[in-house]
Order: sequence, then structure tokens, then C-alpha cells
Amino acid sequence: MANPVAIGVQPTVTADVTDGTGTGVKLVEYRVDGGTWMTTLPTFNVTGLHNIDVRGTDYALNIGDPVSTLLAVFDPNDGFVTGAAGYCLLLELMPLYCFDWKSNLRLCLKVYQR
Repeated sequence: MANPVAIGVQPTVTADVTDGTGTGVKLVEYRVDGGTWMTTLPTFNVTGLHNIDVRGTDYALNIGDPVSTLLAVFDPNDGFVTGAAGYCLLLELMPLYCFDWKSNLRLCLKVYQR
């Protein structure tokens, strides 16, 4: 996953595009959410999670298979959450609490007690 980026900031996605011992890399292209291929990533003005595809074309015009990553776009003036998913060994299930944010994110917490 690419580093999260604030709205209005040019995102940076790092990718290794190589041609082995072929003719060399001529072009690197990006695509956002299955859209049109482009040579630069756009600046996002709306929060959300986007699928970014990257592909390379060599001088013999062979087009490589795209590689995908996710890019989170957030509003630094609004609430946002980052983190990783995981689990714990728990003994007793307690109530489920859900919270909604303006960014269309719904966080549900299961509270467990030993």
C-alpha cells in the first residue's frame, strides 16, 4: 500500500519497472480505479481509498502486466483513522459498538473480556 496522502497533495507511488535484458523501459503508466492509463498520478480532491495500477512499456512496445497497490486519500482538517487489522485470542464476547465518520468510514469494535 502506498503512503496515505492528503487531499490536494500530489501522491507518490514507488514502483520497480524493469525490462530485464530487453530493449529498456520506454514508458511507465498509472491508472486510478480502473480508469484511463496516464503518465502521472492526479491530485485527489476527495477523500477515499483508490486502487492504483502501474505498468511499463519497453522500446519494442511490449506492455507489462499491471501491478496494483492501494492509496488512501484523507482530509487533514477532518477525522481519519489508519492502522492494521488483527485478532486476539478472547474468551467472552461483549457488545458490538459502531461509530460513523464524515469520511464514509464505519468502524465497528467488538469488546471482549477475559
